[in-house]
Amino acid sequence: MNVPQNNYPSFFKRTLADLIDATIMSIFAYAIVFMMVGNTGSTKAQAGISIVTTVGLFLYWAIWESTNHQASPGKMMVGLRIIGYQGKKVDALQSIGRSAAKFLSIAAVFGGIIAILFHPERKAWHDSLS
Repeated sequence: MNVPQNNYPSFFKRTLADLIDATIMSIFAYAIVFMMVGNTGSTKAQAGISIVTTVGLFLYWAIWESTNHQASPGKMMVGLRIIGYQGKKVDALQSIGRSAAKFLSIAAVFGGIIAILFHPERKAWHDSLS
């Protein structure tokens, strides 16, 4: 099987795309919690914002990256797109797996993300796992 060589983007370009997406989701989460509770300064509201942002980002990445855009808005803004192992578009199930693996990378004290700096092909753990 002849698999195309992928050129993974830099750590900084990927981080910028994720920061853009996290900002979009945080604003959305803040608005949802504000509409539900009114006071976003309370401890419960802050916990709600964190939960909505986390769950929202998981769904946001899984949905956007399996569309014909092959990218979330943050990735589109910096010129990135998600491709599967053989250079093809990822399907919804692959995108869900990729999002789950990305959260594992983040949960491991960002070890899976920082791996981009040391991997010869600039792969994060979720790139290899999905």
